[in-house]
Amino acid sequence: MEKFKTKELSLIAVFSATWIGYTFLSNMAIGQIAHGLDVHIVRSVLLVLIVAMLGRFGGAVWMTTIVGIFYLSSRTPYPPVIITAATIASGLLYDIYVKITGYKNATNWKVFPIGVVLAGLAQSVTTLGILTVLGFFPERAIQAAWTAGLTKNVTASIIAVFIAVAIVKRVVPIYKNYG
Repeated sequence: MEKFKTKELSLIAVFSATWIGYTFLSNMAIGQIAHGLDVHIVRSVLLVLIVAMLGRFGGAVWMTTIVGIFYLSSRTPYPPVIITAATIASGLLYDIYVKITGYKNATNWKVFPIGVVLAGLAQSVTTLGILTVLGFFPERAIQAAWTAGLTKNVTASIIAVFIAVAIVKRVVPIYKNYG
């Protein structure tokens, strides 16, 4: 695998910082209202942008790893290790999906929405799976927790797709032409 160039690492760092900064501000301002939906949408848009702009494997994984490490040191409603694992899983699956479908399709609105939903599902399944195994849910609430968690995540992913389509169509061509 070819090493990342300084420009690519800078982009990963800026997007990671954007995600971390937004997460912090969201938790302070609307955390009780949004319950992480807005952060999920921002994550999805940033995944699409980083992969489309870099056009190679690893950008999403590195970005989610950096953010995941941040989550280890922050207060979250669940143990931070769970959030970190779920965050990295979403980036890894998105990177793998785009590698399989081809980087030339990274901005294709018919292709990347599936990746966004898959990344959201990876995050949700990882979180819910670990919480279930660790016994966070009472036996009678497991099905309801999974249904609610997956529904929330897929809904947020679909909303993120619409936002990402609008942003990607504008930002990626500018980056490709002038970046």
